[in-house]
Amino acid sequence: MISRCVYLFPLFLLTLFSCKENVDPEVGTKFIEYGSREEQRASAIQELNSFYNSSSKDKQFYEVISKKNGRFILNYNRPDMRLTLCLDPGSGWGRQYINISESDLADFISMGIELEDLEGSENVVRVDDYTLIIKGKQLKYASSAERIQPKTNGNPTF
Repeated sequence: MISRCVYLFPLFLLTLFSCKENVDPEVGTKFIEYGSREEQRASAIQELNSFYNSSSKDKQFYEVISKKNGRFILNYNRPDMRLTLCLDPGSGWGRQYINISESDLADFISMGIELEDLEGSENVVRVDDYTLIIKGKQLKYASSAERIQPKTNGNPTF
């Protein structure tokens, strides 16, 4: 009996350590676990803004990640003022908006801008290759050459 336990112990340790998630200390992460897909996506910007405003603002990145069927990562790079979207984990990062200030996050909420609008819903007017007007707010997003790789505790390319 003891010899069987001796063989199972390393397997137990391997299983235990393989479940450990890597957490980047530069990233503040809030997981959204409630609501339907539509509810999670509709509240994503509000959740990010609330999470960021209630934080000590000592991290470089702040993000909200859907832990259910919302399937998104919304990542804010505070010092570089970039908001990066992943609306389908497994497909990588989507648009990365530049020059997004703390007040812009609050403006998105007051203007009713939601996650789907940022990815390009019917409420979007294209000004040029990298400029959009969403519900009256002009936003620019980074070209491929201007993009910065966000740090995340999620996995946009699994």
